[in-house]
Amino acid sequence: MQHEEGSQPAAGQGRIVELVQTEEHRSAPAQASPVHRLSRLLRAISLSLEVAGKSFECGLPYARGRLGLLRKIQITVLLIWHLCVLFFLASTAFTQWPGLHHDCALYTTPIIKSAALGQWEFDGFLSALVEHESRSFNMHGQLYQFIFAKLLRCASYEALFCWTAALNVLTYLIYLTLGMKLCRPRFPRLGPWLVSGMAAVTALACLYLQGRPECLLPMLMAIPFALREWRITQKYAKWSAYVVLGLTVVLSPIPGVFCLLGVVAWMALRHGNAMIREIVYCGVASSLTAVLVLLVASPVNPHEWVLNTISDGNSATGFFERFGLPANLGVFRDLTLLDLPLWNVFCLGAFAMLAFALIRRRRWCLALVYAVIFIFVLMPKTLIYSYFGFMPILMLALSGRDADLLDFPEGLGRLPVALSSFFGVWGGAGLFRAMLLAVLFSSGGVSFSQTRAAIRQLETGLHDPREKIGFIWLARPSFMAFSTADNFHMALTLNVLEKGRKDPLLEPYEQKFDSKIRYVILPQLGHVTEAPPTLNEGMFLLERNGWSTQRARFCGLKLGGAMPGYQFALYARRE
Repeated sequence: MQHEEGSQPAAGQGRIVELVQTEEHRSAPAQASPVHRLSRLLRAISLSLEVAGKSFECGLPYARGRLGLLRKIQITVLLIWHLCVLFFLASTAFTQWPGLHHDCALYTTPIIKSAALGQWEFDGFLSALVEHESRSFNMHGQLYQFIFAKLLRCASYEALFCWTAALNVLTYLIYLTLGMKLCRPRFPRLGPWLVSGMAAVTALACLYLQGRPECLLPMLMAIPFALREWRITQKYAKWSAYVVLGLTVVLSPIPGVFCLLGVVAWMALRHGNAMIREIVYCGVASSLTAVLVLLVASPVNPHEWVLNTISDGNSATGFFERFGLPANLGVFRDLTLLDLPLWNVFCLGAFAMLAFALIRRRRWCLALVYAVIFIFVLMPKTLIYSYFGFMPILMLALSGRDADLLDFPEGLGRLPVALSSFFGVWGGAGLFRAMLLAVLFSSGGVSFSQTRAAIRQLETGLHDPREKIGFIWLARPSFMAFSTADNFHMALTLNVLEKGRKDPLLEPYEQKFDSKIRYVILPQLGHVTEAPPTLNEGMFLLERNGWSTQRARFCGLKLGGAMPGYQFALYARRE
C-alpha cells in the first residue's frame, strides 16, 4: 500500500525522533550524581552531533558534493602540514636549531669521546668532574651512548645532529602510520586531525629531548604497538613490551620506573587473574634484556652500574631521601611552558583515568600504591624530561582500541579521546610556534656556523693549554655542541649568575685538574630587556655583549623571548 507524499517520515528523521525520545526518557530526574551529570552531558553532545548529521543528510541533498569538497580541503591542509613538519625536522640536521638539551653536557660527551678516541668517558660537565673520582661513564643509562657512539659512529656534534634529525623524522612517520591504523577506523572524520595532534606532540618531545637519552623513548614505546598491528608479528607483541621495558631501564633509569608502572597497570587491566604470572614473565624478560645490553653495549659491570646509578641519582635528585607531602606540585605547577603547552594537565588527566580504571576493576591496592608513588615520589622528585617521552604513546593508547581496557561507564567512554584531542591541539600550537621560530632563526638569527667560528677564534687565543672556555650550562641551545673530542668546553652551573654568590665548584675543579677558566660564554637568557649580569661576583668581566635586542615576532605575533639564535655575551677573567 503506497503512502501519500509526506505521510511517513524519512528514515533519518524517524531515527532523530527516536533518539530524542530516548534521551528525554533517560533524562528523568533520578540521576543527579556528578558522574551521571557528566555522562548525560557527553551523551547530549554525542546526540546533538548525530542529530545534526542526520538532519544534514536528510535536509540537504546536495551535502555530498560539499562534503567531498571539504574532504579534499582537509586532505590538502593536512598533507601540507605534515610535509612542513617533516621538512622542519629534517632541516635541524643542517641548521642545528633548536639545538641540544642542556643536559647534553653530560650525556653526549661519552658519545663523542668513544666514537673519536675510543674512551668511554664523560667530560665538560663541571659538577660531575668534581664529584666523581674518575671520568668513567659508569652510571645512568648506557643504551643511548652505545647506539650513537658504537653503531652510528658520531665522532662530532655535527654528525650527532644529523643522526638525531633522521631518527626524529623516522619517529614522526612511525606515529603517523600507527595513528592512522589505530585511530582512523574508530574516528573516521576526527581521526586524521587526532593523529596529526599526536604526531605534533611526538615531534615536540623529540626536539625538546635532543641530547638526552629520552629522545629515543617515543620510538621504543611504539615497537610493541607496531608489532601488534601486523599478523606475522602479533604473537611477539607482548614479549616485545617486556623487552622494551628492559631497554628503557638501561636507556634512562627513572623513565624505566615509569615504564614499569605502565606495564604493570596494563597487565592488571588486560590479564586480570593471570597478572602474577605475567609479572614473572615480564621480570625475567626485562631483566635479561637489561643485563645483556649492559654486557654487550657497555664496558661497565652491571652490578657496578646499578650501585653507581642509584648513588648518582640520589645525589642529583634526592630520589631516595625522606618522603613526605610535596611542598608544591614540583614541575607540575608550570602551566606556561611554551615548548609543550599544558603537558602537566595531560599527565594528570591520564593518571586520573588510569586510577579510575583500576578502581573500577577493583584493583584497590594497586590504585592506592600508584597514587602514593605518584604523589609522594614522582611528582616532587622527577623533572619534565621524565614525562615527555611517554606522551605520544599515551595519546595513541587513549585514542586507539587500548582505551577499551579502561572500561569507562556508558557516557564517559569519550573522555580518553577528548583528553588526547585537547592535548593534541596544544601540541599542534606548540609545534607551529617552533616552526615559526625556526623561520626567524634561518632568516635573521645568529647561526651555528657563525658562533662556531667565533669560538674557534677564542680558542686560538688560549696560549696556555691549561686555560679553558666555559659556558652556562642551564641554557637552550647548549653550547656544548661547539666542543670537539679533544677539547670540551666546561659547563658551569647557574651559581655564577647569582648575586652575592660564587660557584662553589669552580675552584675545586681548577685545583683538581690544574686548569683555569679563561672565558665564560653566556647564551642569551630571558627577554631582550634583561642585560647580561655580573658573573661570579666580578671574577669575570663582560667583554662583548652579543645578545639580540629584537623580540621574537612573526607578522606581529609575539612568540616569546628574544630573537632565536646562538648569540651570546662573552666574559673574560679578571687578572
